[in-house]
Amino acid sequence: MDRPTKTYLTGPQIKARYGCSYQTIWRWMNNPEMGFPQPLKINNRNRFDLDEIEAFERRQKTAAVAA
Repeated sequence: MDRPTKTYLTGPQIKARYGCSYQTIWRWMNNPEMGFPQPLKINNRNRFDLDEIEAFERRQKTAAVAA
C-alpha cells in the first residue's frame, strides 16, 4: 500500500508565505496561545508540516470570523 507523501516547508518558505520576519515566526512558535505548528528538525533545520500549517490557517480564519 502506498503511503501519501508529506510535504514540509522550510523556514524561508514560511517567511515568504506570511510576509514576516524570522523573529515573528520564532515568536509564534514560542507562544502557546498562538497554536503555531512546531517544526520538525531534519538535519538540524526546521521543517514545517504543510498539513499542520494549513490547519493553523483554518483556525486563524475561524477565530477571525468569530471575533
